[in-house]
Order: sequence, then structure tokens, then C-alpha cells
Amino acid sequence: MPELIWLITGCSSGLGEALTQAVLARGDKVIATARSPVDRLKKLENAGAAVLELDVTATPAALGAVVEKALEIYGAIDVLVPNAGYGEMIYAEEATSDIWTRQLTVNFYGVTNLVASLLPHFRSRKTGTIAFMNSIYAHVSTPAGGPYAVSKHAIAAYSKTLAAEIGEFGIKPIIFDMGFIRTDS
Repeated sequence: MPELIWLITGCSSGLGEALTQAVLARGDKVIATARSPVDRLKKLENAGAAVLELDVTATPAALGAVVEKALEIYGAIDVLVPNAGYGEMIYAEEATSDIWTRQLTVNFYGVTNLVASLLPHFRSRKTGTIAFMNSIYAHVSTPAGGPYAVSKHAIAAYSKTLAAEIGEFGIKPIIFDMGFIRTDS
């Protein structure tokens, strides 16, 4: 199997860190990203990952600039894993518009803006995989899980829409609905 080049967000801990280690162990190349400080990625860098600072809440233009830097590292990206996110756990009736906005800015707009930055590259190569790290909250919710569940429902719908729109270009969106994973960040 040919070596793949992965761009993974949210690598400073949890699933992003573990996935980066697994991808490196299989012999692929990884560009691991996290919000500042990037020195939180030193362990992954020492394991062989290239590292970049990437805040998914940045403007689309700033995200595009980071994608350009990422493309300069290995010349291509085969797999995008927009993993960065968090869970805002608060009762829906207590959630202010600021809370809803913050949750969607990270978990939805951060993903869609990053994907939009990389789609031209995938389209020009007629190949690419987008591995959405979603949640079972895309299908169910719990008390105090509203903002997080809404953001994950939105990613599920976005992924399905994207699959219908870009499949003919050789780009494959995949969605992984993860269970409960506690991270230290």
C-alpha cells in the first residue's frame, strides 16, 4: 500500500494524538496540528510528525494559509482528519447565544472552513479522503448535551451533503461516530 500523507487537527491530546501515533506506526507521514503552543506536539514531532500551529476558529483566509504551509511540507495531502473539537455541556434552556456560537464555531465552522481550504487540492489531484471524527451525539443527545449534539448533527448532514457533491471528483468523505472519549485537554 502506498505511503499516505495525513493532515490531522487537534493533536495535542486525546484522539488526535493517538491517531497520529497510529498513523506514524503504520509508516505514513503526518502533519499534526494544534492551537498554540505548538510545543505541546513535541512528542509527536520526535516520533516523526511534522507539526504546524492551526486554530480551527481562524478565518478562512488564515486556514487557507496554514493549508498552503502544510502542502509545502510533503507536496500533497491524501487524508484530512478535522478532529479538533470540544463538548459544551449545558442545558439547552441555559445555553446563551454565545455558547451556541462558540460550540458551532469550533465543531462545525472550523471543520467546514478547513475542508473548503483543502478541497481545491483534492479536486486537482482527483483523490482525497476526509475522515470526520464525529460522535454518537449525531444520533442521540442527553440532558446538557444540546450544543454538542447540534454541532455533531450538523457535521453528519454536512458529510452526507459533501459526499453527494464531491464523489465524482474522487474525494471520499468518511464519518466515524465515536463513543464517549475523555481527553485531558
